[in-house]
Amino acid sequence: MLTLQQIINERISFLKALINNNNSHRTTNNNKAEEEKNKTFQLEIDAIRSAVAAAAAGDIEEVEAIIAEKKALLKNSNDVHEFDRLSAELEGLEWLSQRSKWAAAYFISALLLYKVFSSYRSRDI
Repeated sequence: MLTLQQIINERISFLKALINNNNSHRTTNNNKAEEEKNKTFQLEIDAIRSAVAAAAAGDIEEVEAIIAEKKALLKNSNDVHEFDRLSAELEGLEWLSQRSKWAAAYFISALLLYKVFSSYRSRDI
């Protein structure tokens, strides 16, 4: 079973691989587009890293608060570059939030199963 930290590391590695792939296939015609893609991937990586401590601690509410703050900024954004940056950050944070919720639900399920089986085992003894 993968831990939340391992899942996060895999996602960051995946995004870095996309950046490296874009860099290796650059031509003069698509430099600007590839640079924008790379910037988007890097923003997503940075957003995940910025909230990973809260997610790893199980503080899903803090991650959700960060997402709400970014959404409010996005709603009020009039600048295209700021809009793109916030969108990329939101994508990373929402991915992290979903994985954090999954990890928490899995942990609670495992704990409940352990308690159920422990109570059955204590009755047999």
